[in-house]
This record gives sequence, structure tokens and C-alpha cells, in this order.
Amino acid sequence: MVAVKNGLATFDPETSRLQVVTDPEADQPGNRFNDGKCDPEGRFWAGTMEDAETGLSTGALYSLDTDGTVKKHFDGVGVSNGLVWTADAKTFYYNDSPTRSVDAFDYDRATGSISRRRSVFEVPDGQGYPDGMSIDSDGKLWVCLWGGWGILRIDPTNGEVLARIEVPVERVTACAFGDSDLETLYVTTASIGLDAEGHEKQPHAGGVFRLRPGVRGVPSFAYGG
Repeated sequence: MVAVKNGLATFDPETSRLQVVTDPEADQPGNRFNDGKCDPEGRFWAGTMEDAETGLSTGALYSLDTDGTVKKHFDGVGVSNGLVWTADAKTFYYNDSPTRSVDAFDYDRATGSISRRRSVFEVPDGQGYPDGMSIDSDGKLWVCLWGGWGILRIDPTNGEVLARIEVPVERVTACAFGDSDLETLYVTTASIGLDAEGHEKQPHAGGVFRLRPGVRGVPSFAYGG
């Protein structure tokens, strides 16, 4: 299951067949889907954003249940990003990038509902915006910084920055733990918006980086429908 510009779709990597199964924002052609992940019960979550990025908060956060039911959790989203769940499946973390805030919610595994939104960390002004995000086996968050040249490891219980990893690209977009030991962090970046000088200064923009940060990730969840 993947999020595409105009909806949620199934993708078969063997045949490259892509089929949109639902588009909950068919009446909002100015929006597009962005980051998406599956929760511990196999629901697929993905959020939307204004495609033109003029600063409007026209996006929303949705989940696709295993029976095909779509639920809107909230709207008023600028740029939907960074979805992860804790190992005990009691907390959901989420980034709406323009707010600079990493937010936590109480998560009900049985119903897929979220509640009691609160900020656990705010990226300081001038250090970028929280983009994609991952979580490690210690329950610490790895937050990619769009416009911030790096990734932060954050303790969401107290907002402490435990580590910062620099990358030679300004726009860091997402990260995920992989390999058989789940100790490799794969990091994606973007080159969008760079002019000729920007490309010259950031020749690796748009590339994928492979890091060994010394911590272990957690297995990802698959769609259950």
C-alpha cells in the first residue's frame, strides 16, 4: 500500500502495477498525499498537503482500515509528515512540518483512534523543519530536518536532543532503519528548488545516504487488508 498524489494505492513490485483504491480528497485537486506508514494493526496512515506549497493548511490526516474504510482524523494540516508508533502501541508521533513541532497522541490500537495531542519537541527557528521520522528500539525519535542539513535523535519524554547527524544536503526528507540487523539508517534527501549554484554546492542532493548510528531500529508494519 502506498500514498500517491491523488489517493491511496496498491503497488505490486513484481509487475510494477499501481492501482488507486481510494481518493478521499477527490474534491480537493489542489492537494496531494505525502508521507504514509502502517500502524501496529495493519491500518495504512497517510496525510495530505497543499501541492503548490503557498502556506495554506488545507491538508488532513487519514487512515485506511483493513476493511477498506477511510477515516479522517483531523484537518488543518500544512505538510503531513513523520508517522511512528511506540513499541507498546500506546503513543503515536506525527509531524506537521510548518509548525516545527513534533507532536504526540494517545493511540488506541483496537479502534485506531488518536487523542490528547501535545508537542514533545519544537525545532528551533533557523534549524529547519521536521520532515520524515523513524523510531528506534529505545523509543527515541529520529527526525529529519528539511532545510536543516541533518537528523536529530530526540528523547520524546523530555525533549532532549541526544544526537545530531550532519549530512551534506540541506533538505533531508525521510529515514528508515534497515538491513538484517536493523542497525543501518537509510536517509533520503531532496534536490527540489535548488538552482545551478545550489546543485554545484550540494552535488549529493537527491541522494540516499546509509548510516550506522550505533542503535537498532524496529520492524515496520505491513498493511493488513
